[in-house]
Amino acid sequence: MKNKLLLLETEMVGPGGHYLDNVIESYYYFRNNLQIQCLLNKKFNPQGTFIPSELQLIKIINSNIFKKEKNKFLYLLIEIFSLLKRFIFTILLIPFFLFHKNFKNYLNAIISNKFIIPKYFTEVFFFLKKINIQKTIIFFFKLLEIST
Repeated sequence: MKNKLLLLETEMVGPGGHYLDNVIESYYYFRNNLQIQCLLNKKFNPQGTFIPSELQLIKIINSNIFKKEKNKFLYLLIEIFSLLKRFIFTILLIPFFLFHKNFKNYLNAIISNKFIIPKYFTEVFFFLKKINIQKTIIFFFKLLEIST
């Protein structure tokens, strides 16, 4: 059984752009050695997009439905709600990690992230629980946006 590589692309919603290029290039680079799945934004529409048929696309990521350029107030409101939700999940996950004797790693992770779980942690966490990650090694490969 091949190890898995999860490509996490949170903002891509359609064809074109460097997000899609990164996904496709990563797929072709790692496809011989790894089983690859791509975790995408729920709003992703592959219409008119070239995506290799072997690349498994999983739409689980929830992002802000408002864009900052179009509606700053609602965008900010949703971001504040998201921050509060992540803070609550940070606290709610403590018993889970205590029960699984992995609290030290969890505490180190949230300390390094300023005492709050990362933005898309809950979606990825529950996805990993669903696919039972104990059966295989899973790699994460975050595709970063680089602004100039």
